[in-house]
Amino acid sequence: MNEYWYGTLSHAEAQCYTTLLQGARKMNTNIPCGHIDPAGLQKAFLAMQFDHPELFYVAPALNARQQGGMFGVGGSIVAVLRWIYPAHEIRNCTSKIDAIRRQIRQQVPSNATAQEKVVQVAEYLVRNGEYEIDCDRNQNAAAVLCFGKAQCTGFANAFKLLMDELGVYCLTVSGDMRDERGNGGPHAWNIVQIGNQYYHVDVTSMLGANHDKQNRIVKMYLLYDDATISKSHNWDRSRVPACRDASRKINDFETGSRRQTAAPVPGVPRYNALSTMRADLRKVFQNRETGFQCYLDIEFGSAEEQMNAVKNAVRMAAQAAGVAYGASISIQGGMLIDISFQYR
Repeated sequence: MNEYWYGTLSHAEAQCYTTLLQGARKMNTNIPCGHIDPAGLQKAFLAMQFDHPELFYVAPALNARQQGGMFGVGGSIVAVLRWIYPAHEIRNCTSKIDAIRRQIRQQVPSNATAQEKVVQVAEYLVRNGEYEIDCDRNQNAAAVLCFGKAQCTGFANAFKLLMDELGVYCLTVSGDMRDERGNGGPHAWNIVQIGNQYYHVDVTSMLGANHDKQNRIVKMYLLYDDATISKSHNWDRSRVPACRDASRKINDFETGSRRQTAAPVPGVPRYNALSTMRADLRKVFQNRETGFQCYLDIEFGSAEEQMNAVKNAVRMAAQAAGVAYGASISIQGGMLIDISFQYR
């Protein structure tokens, strides 16, 4: 386990961090933290939470009260911790997380490289987790590992917890993520160290490319350098290691299909989930467009199964749009779908 954020604290903040950590491990609700100012207390608390994802039961919001003097001046501050889960659930989650740790250790070969460990843990979390925005219960490692649903901080914490288990240097990063239209908001992800270089890993963003978890997991947002991930992510670069090496970047959508078939055609969308394809087909029907092309990057058992899946997607999209239609469908190279429509 590494404590990157501990190393960014002042002497007083580091002492407070240690006190909070000891109290949280003992599940003490009221923890005297001496004469630290409120801002320093908050900084120490956040650093502890980022460094120690195994403290999944500690609520992300910290309360404090003053002992003597005015608040933050001349008195001692007592941190008041709150637990997300009741005691019996904490015990159950701890047992399940310990079992997952053992499972991951057994599944990862003893001679696996740090990069192989990163990819295997990312795939495990994507296959076993769903993104869900809710309350503070979704921002911790247990949300993913025990309940299968979390938001970005939960996935980042779960990833670090398992990286710590496998001995890969990992830290959690906070910032924001925005699409090409500027839509987005606060976000959390990870940075790992391989050799003497650092790389970004964003498991939450990887989830977006893997709606259908029965197929092979699409790998992306793995081992990105600063320049690549900054196209969508923003963070305070002065506070974390620089990620300069672009040679390890893994992005199936850039390096080719999971099946390595069908040469890409510029401007033709690629789908790895039928639900996403149906959503765009509905727009096609609403606009009365006469043609549609896409790559359907899903492995099917046979060409007949694939054709039936496409026909069903078209039928469901037409029903949702409320249109009557006729369609001619062809599939080239096992992936390139070409559809022409006639409206009635």
